[in-house]
Amino acid sequence: ELRTLRAAEWASKQFVLTAATMPNAGLRNIDGHVRRHFPSATWVRTGREHRESTRLQQFFVRVEPEQRADALRSALLHGPQGKTLVFANTLASAKAAHR
Repeated sequence: ELRTLRAAEWASKQFVLTAATMPNAGLRNIDGHVRRHFPSATWVRTGREHRESTRLQQFFVRVEPEQRADALRSALLHGPQGKTLVFANTLASAKAAHR
């Protein structure tokens, strides 16, 4: 009954789920989760998946865990100018990088 009430409440809502990848196997089977919970979802896929932009520059630097914050700060301050994308594993590390 609770599921029916929630379905009625959410019937007028629209959701946009986005991802660079949608794993479809193993413990992180997001594809299956979305198909199970949103069976009538419309899937949109682009033709450019898994291709990097020719304008993109990547830099990988190996540092010890205790040096990560300082290394990131230094890279952002002294690295190439322009837009920067920083990946974080946790909300706390993302907030720390933002500060």
